[in-house]
Amino acid sequence: MPRVDPIPPKRDNVSNFQDSADNDAAYTSKGRGFVRFSEIVRRQQRNSKAFPEFILEKLEPIWEEEIEPILISEFGRRSTLYIIFYLKQVQDQVVMEIWDPNYTETKPSQVFRIDNVPKSITNYLPVNRSQAEIGILTDW
Repeated sequence: MPRVDPIPPKRDNVSNFQDSADNDAAYTSKGRGFVRFSEIVRRQQRNSKAFPEFILEKLEPIWEEEIEPILISEFGRRSTLYIIFYLKQVQDQVVMEIWDPNYTETKPSQVFRIDNVPKSITNYLPVNRSQAEIGILTDW
């Protein structure tokens, strides 16, 4: 007698909706902001493999608790922001500056300091703020 493989059961709309809700919940979960931020930084800094990875490793533990709440309160969620990285006078400090290009006159930029960055990483960064490459954070 030939073997008949069972036909997989049809999925109903409720389970499809639940899958969609689960995906949305994962996308909007607490860690989503840093994941999106890191994707943007990696893409924009593709010429330097060491720079983005090291900086992201330093930012990940403090992003959700310290940085993201400040950015949301100052600029709102999902706004388009500009970001630059440059060296502070002290050679092992990197400055990350973020601002809203639509409100440069009315909202100050938010400046964060990343300490203990090795010289091999800081070689990729400009010393002058005006020479820093501007990155764009969209839908972060």
